[in-house]
Amino acid sequence: MSCDECRELIRLEELGMITSKQLQELEAHVEKCPECLYLRQTSQMMTSSLKSLPILSAPDDLFSLIIYRIEKEAFIKNSIMFASFMLFVFLIGSIFMSNIDYSVFSVDIEESVFYIFEVVWSALYNNISLVYLIMSSFLLFIAFSVYKKRKELLS
Repeated sequence: MSCDECRELIRLEELGMITSKQLQELEAHVEKCPECLYLRQTSQMMTSSLKSLPILSAPDDLFSLIIYRIEKEAFIKNSIMFASFMLFVFLIGSIFMSNIDYSVFSVDIEESVFYIFEVVWSALYNNISLVYLIMSSFLLFIAFSVYKKRKELLS
């Protein structure tokens, strides 16, 4: 018997799948080969050490924790994409804003806060199409997220 065949028999012995004839051949080879004897003894020690370890089980809520983490990462990614999209929509919509007084930025800091609210209000009030565009893009985002989630759950 070669050492390669002996290694295979040692693996079978570890798994408890060795026949009595194979066991006799293994023992005969191990008596003559010190390397295979060392391999068998090491294998037996490791197997007994592994069997003495406690069996651990996964937490009951492991699956839900994994799903939560995946959904959290997907939500963050979708939120960043949505914020980028909304910024783009707002920038495109600002092209259509023509009657806004941009002199608010030359006013004192205390007064400029109120003027900024006034500018935003006038931008939205005077460009109702921008408001509709923002609202429709938000609704499309929600519809897409629901469709994507439904598709994931069904697959």
